[in-house]
Amino acid sequence: MKSSGSLRYFKKKVASEVAKYDRLCRIIQTNQVLDGNIYTEVRKLRAQLFEFKYNDIANTIYQANKKSFDYDRVDSFTRSGPPLLSNNKILFNQYIELVRSRFLRRSIVGYADSTLNQANILISELKKEYHLKGD
Repeated sequence: MKSSGSLRYFKKKVASEVAKYDRLCRIIQTNQVLDGNIYTEVRKLRAQLFEFKYNDIANTIYQANKKSFDYDRVDSFTRSGPPLLSNNKILFNQYIELVRSRFLRRSIVGYADSTLNQANILISELKKEYHLKGD
């Protein structure tokens, strides 16, 4: 609508709400691309440090703990002493920094909430301005 000039047909308030919603959607898209790139790099480094079967076990524990955290699951895995493929400190440092970066980027959840809120505001404005009914 922006590139075609269609927004000019809307009242100023509605056009403003559309623009806010569009801006938030673009922020989410950009963050998803950036997060995807970081995730790919994390996986590449992890493959150099840890044997795949242990990565798979760790991922299973992580997924289970997202539903219901259990320290015993984590401790059991840690005590099993999964072997390393490399002791290279530089690789470990890069891996840790990328993992840290992924967690720092988790703030995009706040953008999702803001985008949903903005979508509701926009729908409300459209209903009010154009006398629309229903959900």
